[in-house]
Amino acid sequence: MMVLGLTQCKPDNGNEGDAQDESKVKVSCVIPMNNVIRSEFTNLMTDGSIQWSAGTERIYLAIPNELHPQIVEMTAFTTLESNILAFEGEVEKGLLTASEYDIWYLGNSKESGNPYIEETIENKVIKSISGSIATQSGTLEDLGRCHIAKTTVTAETKDGEVVLSLNGTLKNQIAIAHLDLEDITDLNGNAIVGTEYALQYSNGNFEFVIKEDAVAKINVIEGTKSSYVVLLPNAEADVDLKSNTSKKVTFDGGVEANKIYYKFISDKEYSPLIWEDYKDENNEINGHEYVDLGLSSGLLWATCNVGASSPEEYGNYYAWGETTTKAEYTDENSLHIGKNMDGVDISGDEQYDAATANWGDNWRMPRYTDFEELVNECTWTWIAQNGVNGFNIIGPNGNSIFLPAAGFRYYNAEEVEPSAGIICVYWNSKPSSEDFAYCIYFASEEHEDLRITLPRACGASVRPVITINS
Repeated sequence: MMVLGLTQCKPDNGNEGDAQDESKVKVSCVIPMNNVIRSEFTNLMTDGSIQWSAGTERIYLAIPNELHPQIVEMTAFTTLESNILAFEGEVEKGLLTASEYDIWYLGNSKESGNPYIEETIENKVIKSISGSIATQSGTLEDLGRCHIAKTTVTAETKDGEVVLSLNGTLKNQIAIAHLDLEDITDLNGNAIVGTEYALQYSNGNFEFVIKEDAVAKINVIEGTKSSYVVLLPNAEADVDLKSNTSKKVTFDGGVEANKIYYKFISDKEYSPLIWEDYKDENNEINGHEYVDLGLSSGLLWATCNVGASSPEEYGNYYAWGETTTKAEYTDENSLHIGKNMDGVDISGDEQYDAATANWGDNWRMPRYTDFEELVNECTWTWIAQNGVNGFNIIGPNGNSIFLPAAGFRYYNAEEVEPSAGIICVYWNSKPSSEDFAYCIYFASEEHEDLRITLPRACGASVRPVITINS
């Protein structure tokens, strides 16, 4: 059963003793409570059983009236000893007919001091509700705020009041997966359609809609050995849920609402879903992988630095304008390549560009404008991925890359500046003066595009980019 954590609240008595608005009638709905201890897996996604919290709970009656479509909030106060929830509200006289309506439950939608839904109100009636389920992982108790469910009721008028009789149990509009999140910091895929939703009137009915422009991403703040993750339905085709650790879970036939996914062992035993290794062979050029972040320019970013075989490796260090590594990075040992190339962009020039020279045609060193786009259009989060500090960069489409904080090299090849593990330093393709070149510098607590200059003799990382013409 879903256990919904909520501190006990007193019932709202603000209107107690006030004269009843004669233009409205009382509307009520009784929902029986499940006080029997049963397994979450046998009831959560099957018969709609919920262990309601003590305090004030809310449901929302959606009335798709052609002239006055609206949502009516109904409240009930319960204790842990309660056997039923008696929800009550008010509705305009004559608005409800002897017909079927949807009842929605949106978790602890107005938890005291921390509401997480917004209501659009016109002429004192609720026209739509919007919210977010951005916190999509944790224990079943943690996911109480993500519990979005509905059922249908039939309206009947009795003694001047409207009584809503249940036609079934609450059914979830979400799914939940039981996953092993150890070492996983983020997930993406079409099983996570977005985090923002709305209950709004459209095409003659109230619909639960996931906003298409929501970030299709889940950030797991602290990976745990075992956790539950909210998924949004996508039953059109097979669904892949991918992690930052190059693992995936495939849901054959898509993700269905009102279902929990886990690895079945026996009727009394279950375990997290099994992750599988994946490698998208279609996202390779010359044997090097790229990621489409959904950037406006269509630019694709490599998954690794030049000289690295995984996203976490620092890779090679290059003096600016040089295409091979060397034993020492000192002024005396510098070839001063490009000494007379002030203002010349070397991006894509195989004689001077370490990305083009080492990875082949099409790959090139980023320009300053490329880094600027990466900063402006993406979400940056400082993390430790597989024990390596750096930035997880999430693009507009939910895909991501990892930039390790490789620091830079100077004085000798055996010694990395103390900034390694603390800052990201990456060459871009344009020099600043005779002996200096621009690099992009990102500190651990800030990710502004800070363009600084380093002596061209320093060794810094190169992260290639590529554009594929369709």
